[in-house]
Amino acid sequence: HLTDCLSSNQSHHDAKQDTPIQSMFGMNIRRVSRCHLCGSASIVSYWESILMISIEKHRDVIKALDEFFREEALVGESLYECSSCNKKTPGATKFSVDNALPIVFINLKKFVYDQMKKSIEKIQNFVSYPMWLDLTRFSSNTCEDPLDRCDDIPTNSLYKLNAVVVHRGDSPLNGHVFTYMNAPDGLWY
Repeated sequence: HLTDCLSSNQSHHDAKQDTPIQSMFGMNIRRVSRCHLCGSASIVSYWESILMISIEKHRDVIKALDEFFREEALVGESLYECSSCNKKTPGATKFSVDNALPIVFINLKKFVYDQMKKSIEKIQNFVSYPMWLDLTRFSSNTCEDPLDRCDDIPTNSLYKLNAVVVHRGDSPLNGHVFTYMNAPDGLWY
């Protein structure tokens, strides 16, 4: 069944990773941070085995992904440390997918720290997710890319949902974890 899951994303096999696991599972994330004073940018790329996204404000995985990959202003206590200006400056930072591999895991962060209760609380809201997820719009390989690699736009960033892991319980300290899986016969078990 694993080879069937991989076959729909053959174009991703060209990724150059350190281990066999890293060549099949996860994604390379790019963070571009830019100074608003001088325009210089720093680019950091790293591999994530599991993309962890907050669903605290969302009931839809797509909207949660939109928020995760949205540009964030660096102001106030979060100023950008600009190496060209040699000081903290206003700026912006943005995450993007540099290279998504054949199998992508997305963890919906269902627990938050409640300051008032001084405890970890489970987010109880229902979250919808699509059977097919297209990561193209989150890709760093677009014509808006700072390195202008317009000829490197991915052709296949479409993923089929093959499994869902569910936690049933009121806190991270108790409950049961189980999995629904889309079997080769097309049914969910």
